[in-house]
Amino acid sequence: MENPLEPVVPATGELKNNPLALTSLLIGMGGILSGCLASVVTAVFLPLLSIACVGGGFLLGIAALVTGIIGISQIARSEGLQKGKGLAIGGMVTGGLTILLPCVLLLLLPVLGILLGPAIGDVFSEINRNLAP
Repeated sequence: MENPLEPVVPATGELKNNPLALTSLLIGMGGILSGCLASVVTAVFLPLLSIACVGGGFLLGIAALVTGIIGISQIARSEGLQKGKGLAIGGMVTGGLTILLPCVLLLLLPVLGILLGPAIGDVFSEINRNLAP
């Protein structure tokens, strides 16, 4: 089995993307989806699930940063045999955003709850009034 931390050297002389660079980008994008979008959608309906999504996104962000850093170092050591530095940088950026954005959302959710709480309460009161016999 191939060691994922060792640089990949193509036999044909063709440049190949570093697998960790691509992995970093995919993990970072997955982290943004799970950490930010899911937390915004579920915060209104299922606050506990929202916290789990934010936590999962945070862990994916860390993984994206680590794999991006390792991928860039492998590309630098490959002496021009590997490409994908942009993928690794993109993975590190999305990983960083995955870490930062949920933290900002967690800070903003109580503020939004205070601002929107009365309006949401009025909506539920109206629904209850309409459903009452």
